[in-house]
Amino acid sequence: MEFYSRDKVYIRVITGVIFLLFLGVIGFNIFFDGINNFISKIQVKYFMAPNFVVLLLYLINILYLAGYTIIQLESSKYGMKKRVIDNYLFYPAFMFVFMGLNFHFILNDHYKLAATASVFYFLISVIIYYKAQRLRPYMYNDEVRAFLVPFANNLSWSLVLLFMSLNLMFESMGSYESSAFRVTMAIVQLLFIIALCGFVLWIFTDKIFPINTLLYLVAVCASSYLNGYFMPVGYLYFLTIIVILVIIYKVNKAQKSK
Repeated sequence: MEFYSRDKVYIRVITGVIFLLFLGVIGFNIFFDGINNFISKIQVKYFMAPNFVVLLLYLINILYLAGYTIIQLESSKYGMKKRVIDNYLFYPAFMFVFMGLNFHFILNDHYKLAATASVFYFLISVIIYYKAQRLRPYMYNDEVRAFLVPFANNLSWSLVLLFMSLNLMFESMGSYESSAFRVTMAIVQLLFIIALCGFVLWIFTDKIFPINTLLYLVAVCASSYLNGYFMPVGYLYFLTIIVILVIIYKVNKAQKSK
């Protein structure tokens, strides 16, 4: 039992240390390259959200994850906190590693490596989100805010960052010179967003991920209209917004009828 407890301390400490290293990577890169450099790189025409939305999602995500990291550093000998540490294990630490790698590779123009890191970041985010939702029935409201909401918010950002990184990679390879390929990729990404939003709403009744996703889609749709390329990609984003709103309405109606 003593060894078991010590293992959990290691998990909490390592998670905290790696999160600090992640913040250090961001701070180091921003200090030498500037946040404007980061934003300019991910602002790829036809796919990227306006700067303020990207920054808003990113900063909110970091603040939520910082809150979780601080809370999980405290004693976890009993209660929900112990169950959370037992279930999440080293996944948050691995997630912070790939978040930092993705940020670093984007700023240094290694877009294939950035895309690879974003894939692992997204997959780990999905795993943690699923684990959090499995524990949700046993959580009080304050525990939901501490242990689930950060990773529900993180899931939406990891998906946005995945698409951004893939689009940067294809842009650097010259693939988006073909309008057919560009539209095809937009359709694939939007269908994936719709499927994931529908799954999260129907299975977990979680509205955080769909709402964050809608914010991103609305921003891109507005940006495409203001910059004169609403057709056809902006129009596809607009249709996706309508579909997600319909899904939210249908799920809410089905839940109330139960």
